[in-house]
Amino acid sequence: RHHLALSLGDLSKEPPPLVRVQTANPLADVFGPPGESRVVDASLAAIAAEGRGVLVYMEPAGGGEAVVKQLSATTGQTGSLPMDLRDYGIGAQILRSLGLRRIRVLTRHPRKVVGLEAYGIELVEQRSLSV
Repeated sequence: RHHLALSLGDLSKEPPPLVRVQTANPLADVFGPPGESRVVDASLAAIAAEGRGVLVYMEPAGGGEAVVKQLSATTGQTGSLPMDLRDYGIGAQILRSLGLRRIRVLTRHPRKVVGLEAYGIELVEQRSLSV
């Protein structure tokens, strides 16, 4: 699978950088209804407004085939595929490879996040992502 990490600015400064981990769904993100396609746009806008941060765009297991199945399985609704637990570890490794030790997460659904400490990453804030 291919994952992208789009970063902006000096990630080593305080406060910790904003981070959004997004399951890739290029068809929905480009051609989907405004509600879903705005998640990536809103994430990039928040990172740009902050002047630094990272968007990790992760290809789901099954790649493009999974995206097509998701689109055809829904009736006009598009959306992100749920992330596999292994993807959280891969995402954490990507963040570590960028030198991140402390992060602030952009999320639409704040929740308890566990396991990042095992990768040496401290979650210091969950910021609500307005779409």
